[in-house]
Amino acid sequence: MAGGLPRSYYGTLKSEMNRIWSEGKIPIFDVDVYGGINLKKYFGDLALAIFIQPALLAGTRKTVAAQGNRKRREPADQAEQG
Repeated sequence: MAGGLPRSYYGTLKSEMNRIWSEGKIPIFDVDVYGGINLKKYFGDLALAIFIQPALLAGTRKTVAAQGNRKRREPADQAEQG
């Protein structure tokens, strides 16, 4: 316990990784940069890191603005129009 607070652990168990590999499958993680760095440190050459750059902010703002101009439908209306 650091500072009197219990330490929390989360994530995928190493035993689960071994189980997936033993089945001949390849696990894929969607993590932030720090999570990717930690996975790469632990698994070394067994890990392949791929960075996917998010859309440009200007394009995202344009998309959000365009969506704001459309009439908002209630969920029941969406279900009827399928």
